[in-house]
Amino acid sequence: MPSSAWRVVEGDPPSPQISWRRQGGSVITKEMKVLEVMERYPATRPVFETWGLRYRVCIPCNSLFDTLEELARNRGMSLDKLLADLNRAVASGSNTCPRCRG
Repeated sequence: MPSSAWRVVEGDPPSPQISWRRQGGSVITKEMKVLEVMERYPATRPVFETWGLRYRVCIPCNSLFDTLEELARNRGMSLDKLLADLNRAVASGSNTCPRCRG
């Protein structure tokens, strides 16, 4: 049974399946690892590329197993801005992995 901090969202783009989302609309949180975010939400990959270019680091190469909080702290990034960019990408982009389509 979900806690009160979670709610079920039906028809969450792009899938008509039921998904879980934190109250307030944040899908991605600071506790999530970079790998987890990239696997679950392919639309975030360009965000990681952009931030990597900005900070001159290959995020998947160097921080794949770090939480987003660790990534931001270790690289001097704004965690709030990174989370906002990632969540914006999830809300507006396709989160279906092209390799996973049947």
